[in-house]
Amino acid sequence: MISMIPVMQIVKEAWHAPVEKITAPVLVFYSPNDKIVEPARIEALIKRFGSTQKKIVRIQHSGDPDNHVNAGQMMSPENTEPFARMIVDFIRMIIPSYKAIKEDKNGL
Repeated sequence: MISMIPVMQIVKEAWHAPVEKITAPVLVFYSPNDKIVEPARIEALIKRFGSTQKKIVRIQHSGDPDNHVNAGQMMSPENTEPFARMIVDFIRMIIPSYKAIKEDKNGL
């Protein structure tokens, strides 16, 4: 099991990171119903990003009772494929040449 002390140290560092310097396109998935991380803090962090291209996907419900793990086979498998599609669509939007790449056998 992962120790919460190192994880919380990473979270603390993230809150204080100079994200205003990030100018690359940003795609953020989060739940306004997250019971682990305060949604208001997530939203405040997103606003601080320096990128002019931000896409925010608010997940209302996930398979995780805490609405914290919003995709993945263990907690929220129903969201994994839609998340993957949204990530590919985001990449295609920001990198025009990527649109020319054919979809793979999974339709992504």
